[in-house]
Amino acid sequence: MRQLFGQIDALLRGSLTRREELRRGQVLVSGRTLILAALLLGGTYGAFMGLYSILRPGSPAPLQLPVTVVKVPLLFLLTLAVTMPSLYVFSTLASSRLR
Repeated sequence: MRQLFGQIDALLRGSLTRREELRRGQVLVSGRTLILAALLLGGTYGAFMGLYSILRPGSPAPLQLPVTVVKVPLLFLLTLAVTMPSLYVFSTLASSRLR
């Protein structure tokens, strides 16, 4: 888990996507790391959204927290799955060397 947090930190700071590696067509981030980061960070964001709903006075939905923790990462990943074909086409048209 500590290694995953280290990779997320390096990704957010931009050290895994340096310009030199991108020019050579290399990305130093694995797809597994990106998916785990999306699930972990999306779940955390969903937890805080659900907490806001639960901690309000007179909250009618106590199940809002677990539903939001699951819903937000799935929304992020499904959005990626829907937009991936168009992102691929636009990167091909822009002559991107990344595969």
